[in-house]
Amino acid sequence: DLTEFDYSATNQTILKVHCPEATTSADLKAINKTKLIIATETIPDILRIYVDQSGTSYFRDQIPEAEVEDINFYLVNLDVASLVLIKWVLKDYTHAFEQGILTIKRYINSTLIEETSGRFEADNTLYTYLLPDMRYSLSIKKGSSVKALGWVTITPGDFEKTITLYGTALSYDLKASFFENVRYTIKANESYICFSYQDDYKETEWVYWAVLNTSNEAILFEDNVTASTYSGCYLVPVSNESYYVKIVFAHPRGSIVSLGTVVQAGVVKLLEALEFTGEIVGLSNKTFWLVVSLMGIACFGLAFGAVESRIGAILIAVFTIIFSYFGWLPLMESLAGKLIIFILLILAFIANVRR
Repeated sequence: DLTEFDYSATNQTILKVHCPEATTSADLKAINKTKLIIATETIPDILRIYVDQSGTSYFRDQIPEAEVEDINFYLVNLDVASLVLIKWVLKDYTHAFEQGILTIKRYINSTLIEETSGRFEADNTLYTYLLPDMRYSLSIKKGSSVKALGWVTITPGDFEKTITLYGTALSYDLKASFFENVRYTIKANESYICFSYQDDYKETEWVYWAVLNTSNEAILFEDNVTASTYSGCYLVPVSNESYYVKIVFAHPRGSIVSLGTVVQAGVVKLLEALEFTGEIVGLSNKTFWLVVSLMGIACFGLAFGAVESRIGAILIAVFTIIFSYFGWLPLMESLAGKLIIFILLILAFIANVRR
């Protein structure tokens, strides 16, 4: 629906239908109709109308979102009104609406209508032609997520508008791979980046962390401590910018090197790379005795044939209780573990009776 637009005042009015694999066009002035039915094999990416009038041109976009949809275009007669080309820049620190659809509405005859819409490109920019001295309602959508952005007034001198989306403060708690009771936390907001490290077994020899500039990876801040625990913060020089965070710690069974990106008030990628160096098979005392206990029980089970199965069943139950008593098997710590031991005793009794 072209809202009864007068084609005769224009040099040309062209509709272009941009689909994923092809683009088609129609000369609306030659057709001279204000209502059209467009049939496509897939939902078009963009419907765009170009208007050339008195040596000046502009375009209006609409983004179809359904297989069957009524779409209205609101075109402007340049003989009675002027338009302002606005470049929209999206800074989405949440990364939830990148390449999303910007919907622009205004009141016409006391009704809030969608005047135009557009999809942000990969460089996070979008261009629209709007009427000066008008207030517009903005919202952004991607998939099923919609965010209202509020109202903005367009003035004749406007050229660029920036939309900034902030997320929640970053708080990430990671239990380091291959180690027991080792964890580190990175937190950030608009003013600082904080890092903390905790090794409950106190086996860590030293901890190092640094904040780097994302453009040239220059070290802005670094600190280290010869201890198993650490906690510190860095006040960032510029809010709402991104910084690299590097973490290294020395451990008897290796070390973790973490390089990630932190954006103030939002997250880009916390862990872009995770590199482990050292003995991956290294085990703590607790894990070592757990493995020994399980292997011992397995050996007892395989050592007895059918004739001596009653003896094997009794020994398995007895040694399971012993290993649990010393804390090597965490069975006595829960009701399920105690139930397993009880079932083993019942099976040993049944095997002995059947014998």
